[in-house]
Amino acid sequence: MAGKRYNPDGPSAEERALERFTELMIKKISSIKGDWKKPWFTENFMAWPKNLSGREYNGMNALMRASRMVA
Repeated sequence: MAGKRYNPDGPSAEERALERFTELMIKKISSIKGDWKKPWFTENFMAWPKNLSGREYNGMNALMRASRMVA
């Protein structure tokens, strides 16, 4: 099995991906017009929080996630 390849003279794939993500986020934030503020109540604000795949958290995880949304 071959070992990991990396370029000691340049950024790793992870570093390049993080740099690209940062650039995209800065561009997106810069494109927002006006003084944006998140409203207190949004659609489904009383729903349980969901993970990235869309599955709702349950049990203690749901309570912990919900408490962070309020804070």
